[in-house]
Amino acid sequence: MCTRSTLHSGKLFIQNFTTALTEEDKAAAAERLSRFFEEEVKGGYLKLSYFAENLDLFLDNNYSVVIMVKGFSSPLASQEYNLALSNRRIASVLSYFRKYQNGIYSPYIQNGQLQVMTAPLGEREVRTGVSDSRYDKRSSVYSVEASMERRTDIIEVKLTKN
Repeated sequence: MCTRSTLHSGKLFIQNFTTALTEEDKAAAAERLSRFFEEEVKGGYLKLSYFAENLDLFLDNNYSVVIMVKGFSSPLASQEYNLALSNRRIASVLSYFRKYQNGIYSPYIQNGQLQVMTAPLGEREVRTGVSDSRYDKRSSVYSVEASMERRTDIIEVKLTKN
């Protein structure tokens, strides 16, 4: 989720990614990472927030809602670990809905009217060229390319009138 620690992470990522670069390259890389954190990380959180803000329109009107969430990871760790990370990312989305506005969606989750289905993929759909080198953390951890792989996507929402 987009928090103060996420903003701190953005600064940490910029610092670690740009350390070995020339001043000219450093500015361009810092701009790209800043844009990534602003548009993708913060933007993704805002989209999730907007979705959650409007979900009650369906639940309160007697619809059942099934949300399919895919979880992804970068290829740095083992396949098993990356699959576990994907599951944890998906669990964070479910936790977000449980805690949203002091738990307004918890009763819907408990009675099954709101469900989050999971599709943990780990590193199975990593884009070509994303580093998995433990020795090059600049590329495998702090790059925009690696960072883009560590995410969840809501891929489908099914509404059923009860």
